[in-house]
Parts: sequence; C-alpha cells; structure tokens
Amino acid sequence: MKYKSSIYEVPEEINQIAAEIANKHGVRIVYNPAPARPTKKEFLKKVYAITPNETESKQVDYKACKNAVITMGSKGALVVSNNKEELIPCYGDTVKDTTGAGDTFTAALAVALLKNEDLLSAAKFATVAAGISV
Repeated sequence: MKYKSSIYEVPEEINQIAAEIANKHGVRIVYNPAPARPTKKEFLKKVYAITPNETESKQVDYKACKNAVITMGSKGALVVSNNKEELIPCYGDTVKDTTGAGDTFTAALAVALLKNEDLLSAAKFATVAAGISV
C-alpha cells in the first residue's frame, strides 16, 4: 500500500488506520496535532483527547474530539471536556528552553491516563511535567 508523502511527522492515512485499530481494541487515543494541519472529523471523533497549543487550536477542529487540553505556555493549560472549561495554571516561573514542552506534556498526559487518572488530574500532572521540562 502506498501513502502520500507528507511534510508531517505521520501521514494522515497512517493515523486513521492506527485510530481504527485502537478503537477496535478499546485503546484511548491522545493526539498531539503538531504541526497543525487540516484533519478529518472522522479521525478526530475517534480521539479521546487532543493536545494542541494555542496556535494549533485555531487550525484544528478540537471540538470534534471528546476532550481537548490546549497548552498555553505561561498561562497553563485549558481543559475542555463535557462543554466545560477549566484552566490549570502553569508550573514554575523560570523558562530556559521550551523545546519539547508540548511533547513532554502529551506524554505525561498519556502516562497519567494509563494510570486511570481522570482527565483533569492527568492534565495537572502533565502541566507539572512540562513545567519541569522548560
């Protein structure tokens, strides 16, 4: 099977196949849409939580997902779930290098969810992890 070449890290066709397999087996998907790109709602509806940053949240229809956690740098993270929003303040006040902060956040969120934390608790854990990473 051939896939279109892509400037993105993973071609959309591969994400779609992975989502179908994950959903079939009851595995929750945490999706970091970086770099942002137009993404089909069909895929987004299979996602448990999406983790765009502020810029990406304007380019991706995060409301098509069950949950969203929008990373907002020094403002913290905004958890959007069940038509409710809650802002989690950032951790730490000294920033040396933000490289990898979004990846750290998404990975920590996934780890906390694997430990059966609720989304809000998982987002708090992820905010601390990202704060330490910067």
